[in-house]
Amino acid sequence: MLVRFTDAMKRRPSESVEDLLLRALQKAERPVGSDREALQTSFCANAPDQFSCAINNLFGLNIAWDVNLRPLEAFLAHQFQSQPLATCTHTVVDFNYDLILDRTAQKVASHAAPLECLWHPSTGYGFEIGWYVYSGESGGSAEEAQAHPLALKPHGNLVILKPHGSLNWIACHDENHKGFDPNKPLFLALKDLTDGGVDYWHPRSQECLNIVYRGPAGSGQFCAAHGSIFLIPPTPPAKTEKTSPTFLRKLREAEKAAIKEADEIFVIGWSMPVTDQDQICTIRHCVAEREKPLESLTVINRGERPEYFERVADTFGVTRSALRIFNDGFSDYVEHCTA
Repeated sequence: MLVRFTDAMKRRPSESVEDLLLRALQKAERPVGSDREALQTSFCANAPDQFSCAINNLFGLNIAWDVNLRPLEAFLAHQFQSQPLATCTHTVVDFNYDLILDRTAQKVASHAAPLECLWHPSTGYGFEIGWYVYSGESGGSAEEAQAHPLALKPHGNLVILKPHGSLNWIACHDENHKGFDPNKPLFLALKDLTDGGVDYWHPRSQECLNIVYRGPAGSGQFCAAHGSIFLIPPTPPAKTEKTSPTFLRKLREAEKAAIKEADEIFVIGWSMPVTDQDQICTIRHCVAEREKPLESLTVINRGERPEYFERVADTFGVTRSALRIFNDGFSDYVEHCTA
């Protein structure tokens, strides 16, 4: 059966997840005529949550991903050596949901910086996260977990900003289950508290999680929250209703400040999709407000057309000739810069 399913999927024409989600949301806005149409519309309206659950399952089910981390480790080590973490600020804007960069940066920084400069997830994402759950903890017939206070530790001069969300962030739903409650805390999935090791939430049965945590200090009360992995699917921002939490606003302000103040920017593997207009507009506005021009803008990709680099230059407000272009892949770039 699995072989037949795989063959059937291979014969289907390719479709981007952005197009699929956008079409589902458009269907959800159409008038409902019958009970069957109402059911289909309900599924379409939940497409962003289903997307988040599917992505989390993909990474959280202990699949043996064959990822070569050596180029990323070498790149980060080179950056931290040439621009020491003790004196220079490194801000990484990561549009991916997975934890590959988080884990690798945490590992490399631990070898490249003094203790007071180490990255820690309680503050290293651009905002403070004061609660955590153990990544594999659950009980009963539903997914549930006991949340614990997380001591805030300095993140040094390394910040990882994830404006599209992350697979180790668990946010609380509002009463209508149509968005996230800005008045409730964000929870962090951790594998090991001693070193702040970030981890995926490993789902067992449901896409949502029942969380129990202590109320305000001195109240002696316990609170319960219903939450799920916080991702912002690649759909127009107006369609997601997930752009209001305080932590996300702080993250975006940190991203804007980094773009305005950076001396050097690397654009690595970002395809600049049409659905990312929010980020493209943010970059345009921030570079327009810079007090001084960028010293260096390096664009690293693989086999991109010349029009792509024209778009990058236009978005960052520089001429095409001002770009440092490496179009043979990230691995080749790392070999070049570390030779």
